[in-house]
Amino acid sequence: MARGAATARKPLRDRRPFGRCSSLAYTGRCEPYLREFFHGVRLMARAPIRSVESLDDVVAFVRSGSDKVVILDVDNTLAPQGASLEDFGVLVNGAIDRLEASPGIGRVIALTNGPQRGVGRMISRGNKPWTTRRRLGLRGDSRQVVVIGDQVLTDGVLAWRLDATFLHLVLDDEEEDAHQATMRRVGRIVVGLFLRRDR
Repeated sequence: MARGAATARKPLRDRRPFGRCSSLAYTGRCEPYLREFFHGVRLMARAPIRSVESLDDVVAFVRSGSDKVVILDVDNTLAPQGASLEDFGVLVNGAIDRLEASPGIGRVIALTNGPQRGVGRMISRGNKPWTTRRRLGLRGDSRQVVVIGDQVLTDGVLAWRLDATFLHLVLDDEEEDAHQATMRRVGRIVVGLFLRRDR
């Protein structure tokens, strides 16, 4: 391409504001990208969010309508941090089975940013919140999408990027490790940028 020729710009929802920064730390090098990204966020429609306390609440919500795609966070949402491989498999497979049997659900996608851990029905190393529709097998799929998870910064922003409804599992961060607890607290601060409360 000739110098100066126009280049296609990625949609805002697909841009990574930290992509050219060495870390998530706020530095002068990151500032222009952060400013552009969050200015765009304020101009875009926010995704609906509902709070849930259990898988029972999720099943009750998705029962209406039909053929929804459910993207299900795994770590913390289904299995606690530090769960044994055996317990992890039982919890994840059990939740997938229950949701797949529920009226209103056409497909369940279990998604984690962590390793596989012996569950073949799960997408591992998912790179949330930047997971693409292509990676999820949803390219060209027009069905309603529901994202279920505990972290606004990963699961909630993914729902926003996919034009999905976010079912937020509200967890207590009192006994969590510092990284998870900090992400959860920051999520409470920025939630209004991406999500709107669905009554």
